[in-house]
Amino acid sequence: IGDLAFSFNQMAYELYSREEALQQAQAQLIQSEKMAAFGQLGAGIAHEVKNPLAGILGIAQLARRSADRESPLQNDLAIIEKEARRCKTIIENLMKFARQEKVAYETVMVNKVVEETKALLDHQLGIHQVRLETELSPDLPTITGNANQLQQVLMNLVINAQQALDGQRGTVRIVTSRSLPDQVEIRVSDTGPGIPEEIQSKLFEPFFTTKPAGKGTGLGLSVTYGIIRDHKGEIRVESKPGEGAVFIMRFPVAETVDAAVPEVALT
Repeated sequence: IGDLAFSFNQMAYELYSREEALQQAQAQLIQSEKMAAFGQLGAGIAHEVKNPLAGILGIAQLARRSADRESPLQNDLAIIEKEARRCKTIIENLMKFARQEKVAYETVMVNKVVEETKALLDHQLGIHQVRLETELSPDLPTITGNANQLQQVLMNLVINAQQALDGQRGTVRIVTSRSLPDQVEIRVSDTGPGIPEEIQSKLFEPFFTTKPAGKGTGLGLSVTYGIIRDHKGEIRVESKPGEGAVFIMRFPVAETVDAAVPEVALT
């Protein structure tokens, strides 16, 4: 009877695990379909708005140069130019999210991308009293992708983490590892306040932001999601209030794993 009860419990646990995995897969599928729809919508909007916006920006710049420096119009024209540039940035991000541009893929050494990202952001984070640390796994296999886009992903996540600290001292950490024989994992974690559970499922939706009006477009994580998707990767977030947040990305290793050049971790 004891063996029978054990077998029954084991079977029940396996059924529960499979059901949970199925629900997660369905949620990811729904999210992917939603993001694809947003991408198509964004591409259409960007195409229709881009050229008229360029005209507005050009006329505003020309008018500023033509108007007297002491003219009260200077301030109004400066506002028009500033807001037109902001709209231009949103349109460019929409185009990136929609993946309209052609991107060259090649063999990428993930640790090198992390090192270059750290070099770019070290000073900026230091100004805000945030320390950027890395822990790079040696002999990490290469992946197939675009180094510039992967760097954009890391920069988005690191800058978001720094902003989440909101002026407080803290640490942002990037860790690379080979989570499975055929996957490379990158983790970006912070010591910030964490992300409320009720908004975690919305983080990668276009225009969703918790920042004050005018402080963010809400497209950074959407672009991040799109890039990772195009690299055949996946991203998820783990966070509890008061315990910081960690974004976990996984990418398939390059098909020529055996020919990959081992990477050297920073000391």
